[in-house]
Amino acid sequence: MKRIFIGILLVCVCGAYAEEPMFAPDTEWNHVIRLAYGGPIAKRTYGIRDTVVNGITYQWVRWRLLRSEGAKVWCVVDSMGKQVERLLYDFDLQAGDSIRHVFERYDELQPIYYSKVTHVESITLPDGRSARRLSYDSRPDDIEHVGSVLGLLEIASFDVEINGTVENFVCCTRGDNVLYETEQDDCDKLKNMIFTETEHTLTEPFTATKFLRDGQLLINHDGNTYNANGVLIRNLQ
Repeated sequence: MKRIFIGILLVCVCGAYAEEPMFAPDTEWNHVIRLAYGGPIAKRTYGIRDTVVNGITYQWVRWRLLRSEGAKVWCVVDSMGKQVERLLYDFDLQAGDSIRHVFERYDELQPIYYSKVTHVESITLPDGRSARRLSYDSRPDDIEHVGSVLGLLEIASFDVEINGTVENFVCCTRGDNVLYETEQDDCDKLKNMIFTETEHTLTEPFTATKFLRDGQLLINHDGNTYNANGVLIRNLQ
């Protein structure tokens, strides 16, 4: 009877672990906003939160929808005016395997580009979790539970607003643990930087609702409607 109980307990624990998302809810990605030809003007921290769209549970971060299943992570992108899922990360890849590059908007018309895994390393993150680090021939390294060493979404060719500023990824944190930083002590340096704009954290507002219209993901918040990139498209007031 004791062996049966232990077996059931292990199944329950393994099942719960398998359902955990790739990126823990308390993970944050810290960036510095700089003028294209000047110094830092603001810090921007992106959190992550669960959300449901059309009955499917996603993680909402930086105006993007992510869905993970085991070691794979998909991102919802606009493709020819339709919202589709594209594989963004696959931490089950082995040396010699390849992953396709993700494009926004007209990805179906883009040439197909692949990056090949050249090396896989097992590491331990500062919060104690084991993780795989994947190196490629034509893509920056990926780290399990962190994302790319360039930032969570920087590996994909997303539409970005050109406004005279650039956004640089600095570090990924989980609580008091620095999971990854672009340079040693960059997270500590970030705390002491002086900015000309107010520091703010971007996460999904609790009052936001999401819906699909004509195949496009839209977000309604405070009477305004935004597209999946966070761009205001219609004022409902």
